Order: sequence, then structure tokens, then C-alpha cells
Amino acid sequence: MSKVQTRRPSTVEKAPTVAELERAHTFFAWAVVNDGPVYLPLLYRMERELHLARQTAEGVAHAQSVLDSYAGSGLLEGLGR
Repeated sequence: MSKVQTRRPSTVEKAPTVAELERAHTFFAWAVVNDGPVYLPLLYRMERELHLARQTAEGVAHAQSVLDSYAGSGLLEGLGR
């Protein structure tokens, strides 16, 4: 008797957007004020996640501006796209 191997479907989760994190951050702030400090760890987690998401968005925008500054210089040839 041979074993049949099953594969799980691959799922790629998309990172939450800054707007989604801002909404969650607002919700947890509301929860702390209305339901108590039990939700503080979640509020702090959202603050860290939001900070990282903003840093990433700013970093990508900065990288794009660097590329834009070299447009037409020939330095981008062969890099793709």
C-alpha cells in the first residue's frame, strides 16, 4: 500500500496596510479607554506594527526617488523593468 502525499494549498498573506493598522490602533485605544488596561499590550503591539509599516512605506518611497534621480543617466540600464 503506497502513501498518498497531500500538500497544503499555499497561502500568501498580504501585510496589512498603514490604513488598516491605523484603524486597529484606534480600536485598541478605544478598548483601553472603555474596557480597561487589559488591552494595553494590543495597543502597544499596534503602535509597533504601525511604526514599522510607516518606515517601510517611507523606505520604498525613498528608494523610488533615488531611482528617479538617476533616470536618463544610463546607470539603470540592465537592472530590469
